[in-house]
Amino acid sequence: MPAGRLGIFARTFRRATAAEVCAAVGAAGYPLAHWNFAAIGLPTLADGVGPPVFDEVRAAFEAAGLGLPSMSATFNVIDPDLDARAALTRRAVRLIGLAPLLGAEVVTLCTGTRDPANMWRAHQDNTSEPAWRDLLATLEPLLASAADAGVLLGIEPEAANVVRDAPAAARLLAELGADAPVGIVFDPANLLSPATVDRQEAILCFQVRNRPGR
Repeated sequence: MPAGRLGIFARTFRRATAAEVCAAVGAAGYPLAHWNFAAIGLPTLADGVGPPVFDEVRAAFEAAGLGLPSMSATFNVIDPDLDARAALTRRAVRLIGLAPLLGAEVVTLCTGTRDPANMWRAHQDNTSEPAWRDLLATLEPLLASAADAGVLLGIEPEAANVVRDAPAAARLLAELGADAPVGIVFDPANLLSPATVDRQEAILCFQVRNRPGR
């Protein structure tokens, strides 16, 4: 993955085609972008999107001289609706398997919430052991797909999700093991909430000082 280069979320520039997205990214001065199929009006998990569309996206990035290091496969991995969770997991497994068509090295995920209506809203059961077990169960086929595809899963801690802070991220990495194709996406804004914004320096410094392996 490119190091020391500033990128942006492709979905910032929603357009009709990947070429138009790339043109907007380049015009804004960014050399690379994190891809999400929602940028061109398609489902994030690329439901019904065939390999030719993946090829078109990659070609658009290459023609524009942009890097595409990562892509989104975000869904509620502990959705309380078991049927919905199973269906979304199958779609994510497929999408991860197709990531090499884009040239992406990382596929990003969130760790979900028990809230039945909003995957970005916290729920009191997120800290429960059943929620943790469901997270691990959903990750199992996703990790297998990532290993087969030769890509890394990027888990993003978020205050409203199961993996909500550095200790939870460290626990996840420890339980998955050193050989698992997984890493942590560090997005400072997602570790804060309106209730903790006045303590942001202490919270974010804690995350950095206590990151796994330090």
